Amino acid sequence: MMHSAVDSNGKYRVVYCESGTAKYRDWDEATLSSPISLATVSNYPSLTYDSDNYLYVFYETNVANSNYDIRYQKSADTTPTSFDSAVSVTNDNLGNEYVNTKIGGDNNRVELVWTCGTGGPYQVKYYYISKSMGQGDFNYVLKFVEKDGSNWKVRLKAYDDSGITRLDNCSIYVYNGSNSTQIVIFNKAYQNQTGPWYDLAASDTEYIWMHVETSNPGTSAVYVYLEILVPNTTVYARYIIKFKIN
Repeated sequence: MMHSAVDSNGKYRVVYCESGTAKYRDWDEATLSSPISLATVSNYPSLTYDSDNYLYVFYETNVANSNYDIRYQKSADTTPTSFDSAVSVTNDNLGNEYVNTKIGGDNNRVELVWTCGTGGPYQVKYYYISKSMGQGDFNYVLKFVEKDGSNWKVRLKAYDDSGITRLDNCSIYVYNGSNSTQIVIFNKAYQNQTGPWYDLAASDTEYIWMHVETSNPGTSAVYVYLEILVPNTTVYARYIIKFKIN
């Protein structure tokens, strides 16, 4: 059992892995909370908090990439009663593992390090999540429905942008019960500009979700192709989507 613990806001708090699932619990010397399950197929969780006592749980996961990636979940409140949806820190399949965090939040940031590499030499990477000028999850930005009765594949591909130097994190997903991470702008640069092909089955309904963190006021735009592939062919259609982030 791998675990990480902190003492914050009057409680002892811990995250741990149980049967491949990251879980959170807390204790105030009188009551032990029920566990809150986070990501399945997750390892090496690390727990910290920001200067407003919101919790952040980092872990390695993403079985779609065999070498794993780092994601985090922020608590929805300071109790906490729940955690927000997972946000990708990496999405490059380059062996991102063993994430560790600084205990406690200061300087309006949450700091982390992890190792990166698949066969050596390995790198130690550093990053921070800022308490941004603007931050939010937008779970139903767009919806698309398959009405032809056929099976297709879809993906998102960013082809142009403006003002992305104010984006600490802009993650765009296709979602229908589980996330397919498509586009990731992290620390003002693309980590993932073209998403993997995602199955759009007959009569399926899919949604586009976004997580956004901005470092300063302004407006950003990301221009994206929604590409739709006819299975077993090289033929696909492109539709233009503009994501505007204020």
